[in-house]
Amino acid sequence: MVVSAHDRVLGPEDAPAVPPRVPFPTSTSQNTIVELTNPSVTVPAVVKSRIEQTAGGDPLTRVQRAPVFPDAMWPPLSAQSNEWLFGGLEHIPPTPRYSRSPTNPSWPPTW
Repeated sequence: MVVSAHDRVLGPEDAPAVPPRVPFPTSTSQNTIVELTNPSVTVPAVVKSRIEQTAGGDPLTRVQRAPVFPDAMWPPLSAQSNEWLFGGLEHIPPTPRYSRSPTNPSWPPTW
């Protein structure tokens, strides 16, 4: 009821005029988007941001594939707890004979 009364009072001719608009620059925007998402630029930038380079380091040296441990790790682990070296060792009863230790029958065929 209120809507129909409103429509009788105001018509489309009472609406304000739409101002002229400048057309969207599609070609400029497309070129900018293509430049910003170019994989040959973006991928090296992301990789370079994630890899730390030491100051004065040679950027052409090979990446270390595995860590180098100058000292064995078992002495500090053993000093902390033998559980770190032999998990579950507390479940094996102390005996001078090793034949009583529980075995894993599926383990030898895997060699």
